[in-house]
Amino acid sequence: MHSEQTELHLQHMIERAQMGMQGEEKEIEELLFDEVYTLVYTIYKDKEKTQKVVRTILEKYVANLSDRKILDVHKNVQVYAIVRIYQALGKKNGALYTTAENMKEYEYTVIADDSEFEKTADTYADAFESVHAYKGKPEAFQNLKADKMIMAALYMYEKCTVDEISRTLKIDESIVKNEIAQLRECMLKIGKSTTVREKQSEGNVQMRKKHGKTHPGDEHDEKGLVDYLLPNLGKGARTAIDIAASVVVIAVYFLIFH
Repeated sequence: MHSEQTELHLQHMIERAQMGMQGEEKEIEELLFDEVYTLVYTIYKDKEKTQKVVRTILEKYVANLSDRKILDVHKNVQVYAIVRIYQALGKKNGALYTTAENMKEYEYTVIADDSEFEKTADTYADAFESVHAYKGKPEAFQNLKADKMIMAALYMYEKCTVDEISRTLKIDESIVKNEIAQLRECMLKIGKSTTVREKQSEGNVQMRKKHGKTHPGDEHDEKGLVDYLLPNLGKGARTAIDIAASVVVIAVYFLIFH
């Protein structure tokens, strides 16, 4: 996230670019770079490829600012980047989303109304903002194919409605709902398996704490003879007796051998 001052500066530069003024394109691109880098990385999963794609996307985005009505530049550029990737992959590999037999139904139009899915989605939001966070997520999530990751970015992260996704990707709502239903099923499964592993891990830690010994130097592990013979004595009294006993032993040693 940028500082408030930087945000204001960015907004002013975008407004000037929309009025046709030139000269600040590169600075705008630099400020927007981090906004889309991780989103692109989740799809290409390669640093060099991601950097190249992001640069290309931002050049085209900034060059066409005069044609865009922007309410939220962050969401606007992120959705723009997702769409550009979607289009590029479509040209290369064919349509990512098509009608199929046994299309799944999805009753909601926005994830906010699907509390169970939204709860899971919110735990993965940072994966679209930080590569470090993305790499910290379960492999099953990291390995989602491009079509699933694009839908996850739009519906789970950007919180786009079914209608918005349909219009943005230019595909029928029934296809969007089918894709979201499949994504939901997949993400809830990943979420549940992660929860099970976390609980197992917590259980293992508790078992180690219960059965593991403390450090050998811990005073609770090393009880002297006085601790056993006179357990009710205070710590100071027991220490004094231990010292006195040591002095006696030393004195006896000198008497016998000297």
